[in-house]
Amino acid sequence: RATLDGIWEATARFAEAYRDPTTFGLDRDLLERLLPDGDLSALARRVFAFPFLQGTHGEIKLDLLNPSDEADRRILLGIDHAGELDRPDYDEHLAWHEEIAARLWEGDPPQLWEAAQRLLDLGHDRHDVLHVLIEIAERIGDDPEELSIALDDIADIPDEPPV
Repeated sequence: RATLDGIWEATARFAEAYRDPTTFGLDRDLLERLLPDGDLSALARRVFAFPFLQGTHGEIKLDLLNPSDEADRRILLGIDHAGELDRPDYDEHLAWHEEIAARLWEGDPPQLWEAAQRLLDLGHDRHDVLHVLIEIAERIGDDPEELSIALDDIADIPDEPPV
């Protein structure tokens, strides 16, 4: 009986001392916005495409924006480019970021995320990586096979990434 009492007391203290493991990681609401299709393998590439999903930006409550919605995507990517509003090609540039974000969201082609990961692993900045992906997609156009080949060939970012 003393042993069972000891175990019971230790178990009660354990629950008080340690955090609930279900509270670790990302909030459920954020996960539901990032994974509406339940595709856990898409999580990293979607977070890469949309890094600002919590908190506020000015009057905008980021927690209310849905990255799977095109209008909300534009707002999220605009926030990511808040310092570039005076750019003469701002709308076109943002449209290319939307294109790459949509492709990353869908994972199509898979080589897009693989190329981004290789460049990130080499220590390159997220935004520079996106610009390289944009430059390749812009240069290649809509030919999926040629785009996949070009993305497979990415080894490093040139000294001066395209803007």
